[in-house]
Amino acid sequence: MNRSAPLVLALALTACADNQSFIGITTYDSSYIPGEHELYGPTIQTFVRGGPFPGIEPTASTAAVLADMQDGGFPLTYFTTETVGRSPYRVLMVFAPTPGTGLDQLCDMDAHNIATLPVAAAPTPDGRIGLAAAFCRADKLMGGATGTLPVAVAANDAAVKGSIQAFVRQMFPATNPTVGQGSDPPN
Repeated sequence: MNRSAPLVLALALTACADNQSFIGITTYDSSYIPGEHELYGPTIQTFVRGGPFPGIEPTASTAAVLADMQDGGFPLTYFTTETVGRSPYRVLMVFAPTPGTGLDQLCDMDAHNIATLPVAAAPTPDGRIGLAAAFCRADKLMGGATGTLPVAVAANDAAVKGSIQAFVRQMFPATNPTVGQGSDPPN
């Protein structure tokens, strides 16, 4: 069962100096145990579709998003585009998702479908871009967030980096907001 976490947490995150994101919806599965992915090692396969870096070719944009994710305060978690053994875990970062693309729907997609997922329109006139960020165990959503962040105005944009890290923190909370600590392990 999925439940939305309080919007108060999202609004508190937007107050950080280098974080100019607006995280409107956060969702967690009650079976999620923070850190459970580490049973398969420290690396999580990550799919990046689109990006907040205008004018940069897709491969460089993906590398920039992954680099910003690495610095998010998770010293034992690494994000890569490579397949990671038999791990059932993966992260999806879909920038400018098409309207109606839900986080659960992203987890249901296989790698081929993710690569062909249409990206919606360009950033809004106010210089912001939408982001749907999902952390999946196989085809089940464990944690995710949707919202917006600023579009980069230069390489190594601190506001974009802080915003991407805010989304990563939402996907990987220290405790599961739907059940607190001490939940049963996943099946």
